[in-house]
Amino acid sequence: MTRSETEEAHLDELRSKLADFGVTLFERPHAVPSTPTPDEYAALIVDLARSGDPRLAHAIPCLLAVHDGDLAATAVARAYAALSGTEADELGLRYRLARCLVASRAPYLSFLFGRRPTLPPLPIEPIDVPDPSELRGEKGLQVASESYRERHLPDVAGGAERQFDTWLDLVRAESGRRESA
Repeated sequence: MTRSETEEAHLDELRSKLADFGVTLFERPHAVPSTPTPDEYAALIVDLARSGDPRLAHAIPCLLAVHDGDLAATAVARAYAALSGTEADELGLRYRLARCLVASRAPYLSFLFGRRPTLPPLPIEPIDVPDPSELRGEKGLQVASESYRERHLPDVAGGAERQFDTWLDLVRAESGRRESA
């Protein structure tokens, strides 16, 4: 089954918005990343969650690491309110995964961005995934990944982790190009 041209155009628009906001997984940076307003941020999170493309949904933790703190918490809370049922639960999981990834990759994030991103806890996070304070987030990532594998479902946690690491590698490569230029 192929996607229609309209669907592909929408996915291309999402990829472009991610690059505009500093997540260069699918496109090279257009310029200096801009900071989204809380409404733009929430709308992008909703669109990524509903995109039907797991790679775009896995980009949510990357976006949260770039635009962290209260802005991220506000945007996620607004996006959560706009989603229903399973989509909202998935966003809660992706937020917990983002917090675990930020905790486990803190030294690398500090090296790349000159600061350590912070994501405050939110009540939408699943309670069955350990808090990021346990083993610097690694335990949460492991438990979430095992949960999906035991149910013979696609490993959302593992996919998000691989995509996050790929994004960090791309950021490092891009910063290396800028430094050598």
